[in-house]
Amino acid sequence: MENGPVYLSSFYRHSFFSVLIGNELGYNESQLKDLALGSLLHDLGKGLIPSDILNKPGRLAPHEFDEIKKHPYLGYKILKENSSFNEKILVIPLQHHERKDGNGYPLMLKGDSIHPYAKIVSIADMFSALTTDRVYRNKVSKFVAGEYLIDASNYALDKYLVNVFLYAILRDMKDTWVILSNGEMGKIISVNYKHPTRPKLAIYKGNEFISLKDLTKYPQIFIKDYLK
Repeated sequence: MENGPVYLSSFYRHSFFSVLIGNELGYNESQLKDLALGSLLHDLGKGLIPSDILNKPGRLAPHEFDEIKKHPYLGYKILKENSSFNEKILVIPLQHHERKDGNGYPLMLKGDSIHPYAKIVSIADMFSALTTDRVYRNKVSKFVAGEYLIDASNYALDKYLVNVFLYAILRDMKDTWVILSNGEMGKIISVNYKHPTRPKLAIYKGNEFISLKDLTKYPQIFIKDYLK
């Protein structure tokens, strides 16, 4: 396992993000409970993967990655044989690394063959990983992580669910001061539902207002971070 505090932080964060998406989709209480429990248990199989592989700071060798790829089925098998959880819960550990283009694992499922709960947890898991410090890299801001998710929605993640999640996580960022990739400083005026990572900004130089900027019109510029 990863070191304690980091692992536990990520452990609960991705469950929160998963339930956030389910709530945005109008899931009922029973569905949210299944989603929450499945997301909490999604990486259970990693407990059977050697710690030196899980914690390796550099790139994994092919045979090491083959070991990592076993954890979805291992987690599913443990729960199937030792619990009375329903299949809607068990499908999350089994399918959370499947990708819509069929290049995921362990079953290489495509598109609609992947359960919606697993699609949700995949998004939450990736976002949580990107915004948490790991032994092999530093965390990125939620804006940069959002850009990664949008790119991944072209081949791996569900595009609609990514948009639902990013709007839910970023819509309350209005009036937040941010730093752009070109060095400019601005304040978020409004968040675009269709493009949550590309809001409208008021650009400032020091205390002086310079201009308004709609980031949907500047694809080469992105928000690096917010001013803390």
